[in-house]
Amino acid sequence: MLRGLVLAAVLSAASMGLAVRAADVQFDGLVDEPARSVLTGRTAAIQFMNGTVVSDVELVAFLKDARSDAIRFLQYKDGRRTPKMKTSDVYRLVIEGRPYSFRYHRPSGGLFLIDLRQAQADAEARITGEDKTLREPQSEEEVKEGVANQIEIFNDARKKFAPVNLNLAESDFCLLLTDYPQPLAMQVAQQVDAMCEQMNVVFGLPKGANIWSGKIMVAVFSTREGFAKFESDVLNNNNFGTSTTIYHTNSRRFLVATHRDKLDKSVLGAISWSMAGGYVGRYRSSVALPTWIHAGLRGTLHRQLFPDPSADARAKRNVAEQLKRTGSLLNLLDATRLEDDRISIAKLLVIHLIEADPKAFSQFFEDVKLGHSWKDALLMNYGATPEAFASDFGRKMGVPNLRP
Repeated sequence: MLRGLVLAAVLSAASMGLAVRAADVQFDGLVDEPARSVLTGRTAAIQFMNGTVVSDVELVAFLKDARSDAIRFLQYKDGRRTPKMKTSDVYRLVIEGRPYSFRYHRPSGGLFLIDLRQAQADAEARITGEDKTLREPQSEEEVKEGVANQIEIFNDARKKFAPVNLNLAESDFCLLLTDYPQPLAMQVAQQVDAMCEQMNVVFGLPKGANIWSGKIMVAVFSTREGFAKFESDVLNNNNFGTSTTIYHTNSRRFLVATHRDKLDKSVLGAISWSMAGGYVGRYRSSVALPTWIHAGLRGTLHRQLFPDPSADARAKRNVAEQLKRTGSLLNLLDATRLEDDRISIAKLLVIHLIEADPKAFSQFFEDVKLGHSWKDALLMNYGATPEAFASDFGRKMGVPNLRP
């Protein structure tokens, strides 16, 4: 309760144009002014959002906003150059071996310095005892080891399918096994890469970021028999029923197996739907999302990859009519199961948050994955209670005074 009052006070101050100080911002691992000043003059490596990295540079200054403790620019010395870069362009700093990043604060519009090691400790303390684990980005060595193990799995499959020839294609993010010709296999693998990069954009990750164990494994078969043989003989799964696409995930791999009569847009749609579920589940931790966020975000990611404006317009009209009849979300935000019509509402709720502020949404999602309640994460990142969130969504949908 006290935490909520503090956050509400900070957000109120920001809305009135008053200064927001670091001591008032409730972020994990927040670095205040005294600790920040100690970091200047030290050697650092800086990774930018476009994927480029500068190493062995000297930190010169963290330049603050005039009205708050938010940091607008990072200045560093690189040889004779002393460039001044926007903090919004920086993904990560490593200062003498310790990682930092800048976190966006929507009420002030500024960014604050975060000690990622301390933030990790805060998150671990929060989820301790819940049988959940945090996930760190893979090192290059871990990626190589993971890919080597995954190639072994696919090579074993090729042996079991002999004399049928299975082609293996490898791209930046994907290992793809298929009975389709090699050129087509590589095309699909490269399109999986493009989908990964689009998902990275949604979550505020830099170009080339890989959240998967090793790489995404995809197996595409032109026949039902091939799909069934792969599931039963390679993955020891005989419970695939009438499914045409299944994804399998554990700590060592994320694998999508599918059957398609031809390699057209439908195969990418099937892969992307599975990838969206995998991305949401694997990102940052094993913490499960509330149902409305999981269902809504998965549908949103899939639709961003494969737009269908006419279907979206129909769904929006149907949701608006439903909300006008009920006058509320009917406790959807606390539901543990959703029917198809309510999944459409969940998707529009997620889209509403993304359109309101994409940066705030990526942090909202990460906060929930790091053990914050969705209500606390909503307040931290949007300055909204569930009641205010529902009301604002209702206004956008043409349903004033909508209740949760």
